[in-house]
Amino acid sequence: MATPEGEEMNDNATKTTKASTLMSLPDFKKCLSCRIISGGGLILAGFYVHNAARRVVGPNMPTPLGTVLQITFAACLAGWGVIVMVHPVGKMRRVDQK
Repeated sequence: MATPEGEEMNDNATKTTKASTLMSLPDFKKCLSCRIISGGGLILAGFYVHNAARRVVGPNMPTPLGTVLQITFAACLAGWGVIVMVHPVGKMRRVDQK
């Protein structure tokens, strides 16, 4: 069956949009200031969550599970920030396996 011309044009527009999105991605990889700002924000968010969780716990009290989960989440945020700053998207290359 033949497809109407309108559908073919729609498909071409979608391919063009995807191609333009992929072309703009390398700009973020090269933008050091963008990586520093976003990575630093994630690290600071991790420190904020960690400090908020530690204020709840007293010196001689057992640590509740919710606080442990908050501290774990804070460590994940800080780690994510370090990864964004040090290892940008697309830096890894695939190694072919035999």
